Amino acid sequence: DNSTSTSSPGVTIKDGYFYDTTLAGFDILSKGPVKITDMNSNQNNGGQAGGVIRTAGSVTLDATATGYYDYNNFGYNATNGLLIEAGGAVNIKKSSFSNNTAGYGLTVAPGASSVTMTGIRANSNSAGYGMDITASGAITLTDFEAYDNGTYGIRMDNSGGTAGVTLSGLSSDTANAYNNPTYNLTVLTNGALKLSYLSSTDSPVAVSLP
Repeated sequence: DNSTSTSSPGVTIKDGYFYDTTLAGFDILSKGPVKITDMNSNQNNGGQAGGVIRTAGSVTLDATATGYYDYNNFGYNATNGLLIEAGGAVNIKKSSFSNNTAGYGLTVAPGASSVTMTGIRANSNSAGYGMDITASGAITLTDFEAYDNGTYGIRMDNSGGTAGVTLSGLSSDTANAYNNPTYNLTVLTNGALKLSYLSSTDSPVAVSLP
């Protein structure tokens, strides 16, 4: 917690591993940017999330490792995989938010200025959405999958502004949403919706535009 600092210090975590804690795997409260690289926070069973990030600044989540841990992993936690409350841009690469029990895989709460995600997996979150993403600016998802979640695959909302939403694969079969019992994808936006190399199947609603 450095949220009361007179400057704007950030938080940096490299090679984090949190397992089987009685509370959240980790809980960050910051005034500045948060940067996390190569994080695994799994099977935290105390009724809380794999991780919580609350910051007035930006959030960057990336994975640089190779082999078994080549993705950041937030799985098999008692509630959400990861909860983000940010005042700046959220950028997430190569991350999995799957098999969480009583919440969502990933939640980006209202407040983020934009959300950009690449290489994302959000599957088999039994009680809620694969991902619930809210921003005031652009939302961009590239190379992602969301299937077998409890309700929606991915819900996206930037309707408080005029920016658009972009959903795309790098090539065929790299942006997939399927077998989610309510909607695969729901998008609330006042801007342009751009879709490319997207597959959405085996759900009552493939893409919802309320």
